[in-house]
Amino acid sequence: SRLALASLILSLVSTDTRASSPLTAKCADMTPILYDMPVSNNGARCRIIVYKKGLSLDSDILIKPPSDLGGLKSEQYLALNPQGKMPLLVNDDMAAGG
Repeated sequence: SRLALASLILSLVSTDTRASSPLTAKCADMTPILYDMPVSNNGARCRIIVYKKGLSLDSDILIKPPSDLGGLKSEQYLALNPQGKMPLLVNDDMAAGG
């Protein structure tokens, strides 16, 4: 759910366990990635939390478009979020999506 995704983003500030996993192999430094588009209302809610928490877009969390994975219906994106929806947060060994 979107509330769970927002809660997960909030928890990023206090957690720093960076275990290796196939989900984060795409991001070598294992910075959490929020796949989102500016036109997404639900993604905007997540971005508001990111900005209000003062997270750095360079080191704390990366915001990327789903097109970096081939789009919402690509095999790579659907492997992370079978619903093929946004937003999608990939953090360490898990993915949470809307």
